[in-house]
Amino acid sequence: MIVTFDPCIGTTAPDNNAKYMNFLRCVTAAATAAAGTTTLTVNPWTSTTAIDATKNCIISVDANTEAGGWTTSTGTVPHNVVNSGSFTAITSAGAYTAASSYKADFYNASGKSAVPYNKMTFHIPVNNTYDTSGYAGPVFPAAWNSHPYVQATFGCSTAIDFSDSGYVPSNATTNQFNTRSSTVNKDISLTSSPYYIYSASVLPRMDYMSQNNCKFRIAVTANYCIIWTERYDSTYAAGYHVNSTSHNPGVSPYGAIMYMGLRETQPWENALNFNPPWVTWSYMNTAQTASSSYAGFGSNHVRAFMAGIDNAGGVSTSASVRDVTNGYSNAVFNDGSFDSGNQLQTPIFYPRRWDGTTSENRSRGGGTTNIQYPPQADTSTGVQVPGAYPIVIRAKTTANWNPGGQVRGIYKSISMPWTTQKLYWTAANQTFTINGENYIPVVFNEDMFLIRNI
Repeated sequence: MIVTFDPCIGTTAPDNNAKYMNFLRCVTAAATAAAGTTTLTVNPWTSTTAIDATKNCIISVDANTEAGGWTTSTGTVPHNVVNSGSFTAITSAGAYTAASSYKADFYNASGKSAVPYNKMTFHIPVNNTYDTSGYAGPVFPAAWNSHPYVQATFGCSTAIDFSDSGYVPSNATTNQFNTRSSTVNKDISLTSSPYYIYSASVLPRMDYMSQNNCKFRIAVTANYCIIWTERYDSTYAAGYHVNSTSHNPGVSPYGAIMYMGLRETQPWENALNFNPPWVTWSYMNTAQTASSSYAGFGSNHVRAFMAGIDNAGGVSTSASVRDVTNGYSNAVFNDGSFDSGNQLQTPIFYPRRWDGTTSENRSRGGGTTNIQYPPQADTSTGVQVPGAYPIVIRAKTTANWNPGGQVRGIYKSISMPWTTQKLYWTAANQTFTINGENYIPVVFNEDMFLIRNI
């Protein structure tokens, strides 16, 4: 299921609380849609007490062969998105608590008896009393209405609702690591000029949830949820996310994508009953050069839930959240010096913006003059087309490693100037066939991804 939506319905919504609730309702509509769905309707809230029945936040259903694949939760701490009547403003709701805060909360079966549910939740940020980057970002939730954001938590759980203590949002103030979940993106912004907040426990924002310049697209199945931004002024003729409006401080995003889903597994993993193979990561294409600490920021912060094997081939008796965090001072690349906890292998891909101006990057072959991801020959026609490069998640910790597998539903593709990309991609609605399935190109300035079009 792929759906395009705009929680601000193309105009200036008068209330940020309304934008937030509209976002929750849009992702709910997509995540719970049945296979074959051709239309979805989310009449937008315009305030905490009014809905505009003449408009629809859902712009289009772009692919519908496969269902959204998720069910809204019930129970002690359930899905509680409000679709009619009225709701309480976020700033009036007090400090963040799972029980009282509005959330779009979903589950499906993991196939693992000890941890039987995969979980996905969209919610307001965890209470944050400071900004670890030193840029005085907003305190949550007190300043939320001035700088509204959405967080996403993904993982696995022993309960269908939000009540499992191992499945809760990460807390930026404590760099909290949870036993079965990852808060994958701290800042899905609801304003056109948000603050930037960095924390080692979460990922940088998906910028531009703005009513005037950007819409969202979500590709969601039982195996993954991918959300990315798409500027209204992007076209095949002009390029995609080629314009960038500077925001504070020093971050000028061309576009962003967030991944939550499952990876391919090893046979020995399949025999275990406690290790749902979930993965989270995000990428923001910035206008910064690699000499800036913001270059490609967020592209290599990865979390994954894994069991491991020791150096003699013995299998572990438990699974844990493995994590790699980009270093703030050298966001260009990090291969372990900033790892917190169990280590994963990075980079999972090379962004185009890594221009080789630092020794940290040059030693690994970066450079905007280089073509890191070239086209590949179509196996049936021989024609050169955008390449499909698997994004593979591996654990490298000695005596507790995992050869891992590629994430589902997405590939890294060509990275090159737009004028060169157009030689291998001929139309805005073109699809590419990979292993018998259709994929669509998604471009952020000079970086392309291929997302399963099902």
